[in-house]
Amino acid sequence: MFDFTGKTVIVTGASGTLGTALSVQFAVAGANVVVAARTGYDQLAATLPGPALGVRLDVTGETEWAEAIARTEDRFGPPDVLVDNAAHLGVGTTESIPLPEFRRVLETNLTGALLGIRAAAPSMRTADFVLFAASDQARFATGSEILADGGFMLGAVA
Repeated sequence: MFDFTGKTVIVTGASGTLGTALSVQFAVAGANVVVAARTGYDQLAATLPGPALGVRLDVTGETEWAEAIARTEDRFGPPDVLVDNAAHLGVGTTESIPLPEFRRVLETNLTGALLGIRAAAPSMRTADFVLFAASDQARFATGSEILADGGFMLGAVA
């Protein structure tokens, strides 16, 4: 296990299954964990071993990102790690997925990630990394469903 003692980690989509597991593991590894989600954030933060902060975050909102980063910095200082885990899965074929559902997938999964990096980057210039998390249940539809491999993408912020 890695040692994250003294590091501040923001986990988006923290109230979901993967986000909860990541939050717990970072807490066990000694991190200050910022539990960011639309719901359940305070409850999860209260159960973590070690310093934790729950913040409401809809990743599609610039204002909410600014508030989440400000609360993180007020409590723990600048974030060291951003785990961009929030996601929305839309299932359907190219012909059947409703356009509003498709737009929600793009807003959450792509625009949300962009807004998170934009909000966090100014205070993360000397940070460790940004982690994009995707489960192996991510799907891309082109008339018939094709299961896409999920995984992690690590990249420096600077």
